[in-house]
Amino acid sequence: MAQFQENLSGANLVFLGFEENQENASYRVYLEYWDKICGEIEQAPKKTHPRLMFLGYKWDIEHPQRQAISEYTCYPLLSTSKIVERITGLYETAKDGCTVGCVRNIIDRAAEQAGDGNFIYLEVSETGNRRSSFDLNLYKSGLRIDDIDDILIDLQRRYKIKEPPFSRLLQLVGPKRLGHISGGITGDGEEFVTCYYEN
Repeated sequence: MAQFQENLSGANLVFLGFEENQENASYRVYLEYWDKICGEIEQAPKKTHPRLMFLGYKWDIEHPQRQAISEYTCYPLLSTSKIVERITGLYETAKDGCTVGCVRNIIDRAAEQAGDGNFIYLEVSETGNRRSSFDLNLYKSGLRIDDIDDILIDLQRRYKIKEPPFSRLLQLVGPKRLGHISGGITGDGEEFVTCYYEN
């Protein structure tokens, strides 16, 4: 709480989140520093070094002592090829290596629509956690979920997700706009990928 209050004044937005799975549930509070990044780059366009974009405070509802602070580092104005290079590096230690090709295909399709250098790319780190992950904002591509459904079906098969509920989901969200993709390697060395859409 003390660190959150100290960092709050520099943030332009605060997000509240909640996540639940079969084992536990957690609260999340995120501070965003996007306005600060934009201001710095406007003043010095050639200084495109990585910058902190989000701070995420997360804690278990039943066991508040289980807590973490995640840092989301933005790599401003990266070309699409550099983004793919960094993501490929994140997946290098994967046990199976079945995801990175699908992620590259989504990015290639988005770049065809939006051109190069239009996407906001973040990498996530957390003290004491071996997880290595990324988040890529693809809103500027204008793609819909329908536009990448063949890639998602490939992922569904690779991850052995049951076909009937997956097909129903694709039918429901197909017309919706593709938002973000995130992924990487869990602390246990398992690869993962998540696609977000605009509701």
